[in-house]
Amino acid sequence: MVVRPAPGAFQDRLLSSPAGRQNPATAATGRPAGSGGIVVAGIALFVMGLGVTGWGTMYAFNLRGAVDKAVTRRNAVRAVTATRTMNLGLTEPSRFGPWFFRLMGAVMLPGGLFLALVGLVIASLEN
Repeated sequence: MVVRPAPGAFQDRLLSSPAGRQNPATAATGRPAGSGGIVVAGIALFVMGLGVTGWGTMYAFNLRGAVDKAVTRRNAVRAVTATRTMNLGLTEPSRFGPWFFRLMGAVMLPGGLFLALVGLVIASLEN
């Protein structure tokens, strides 16, 4: 014969904590155990913001010929696609010239700075 506990008795015992005991994860710091994740997220946003800022600066100001290389690469990809698909409309150069990549860089530059600032604010928050 199998003796089974009353429904919910075991779950009630798991969910209730003994009176007067403090969770060891919060005893030393006074913070919940998972609060370090927000700092990691803030640091990750800051690093991504710095990367976007660098990339935006590179395209906005055509550093080291980044815009010219991107336009050349785009036209080469269009030519390869044209030969694969037999679409003669793709053999012409793209209408999006260097101005498009400079515009994207000009949008990415302040966006990356904003993302880095948000990352710093989130990383410096204390719960």
